[in-house]
Amino acid sequence: ELKAKMQAQMDDFYLAQQRSDEAVSWNHAEFEVDYECLAHEVRVGDVYLRLLLDGDRTPCPLHAPSRFFDELYHMLLSE
Repeated sequence: ELKAKMQAQMDDFYLAQQRSDEAVSWNHAEFEVDYECLAHEVRVGDVYLRLLLDGDRTPCPLHAPSRFFDELYHMLLSE
């Protein structure tokens, strides 16, 4: 998904460069990738719950544990 999105952005950028006599710049701040493969993953804040609970991987540190548990609590209440 990332590779396809980057390739499309590069193609659009090169096309814009060819069509313009002036310098063309890429606005990286507006670049987004929608990962369809992650659409069904449960995410709390910026943490994917499956990766946190999967015992086969190295531990995933929580940078703001109190915020994480607060968001998880509210998520469970709303489900």
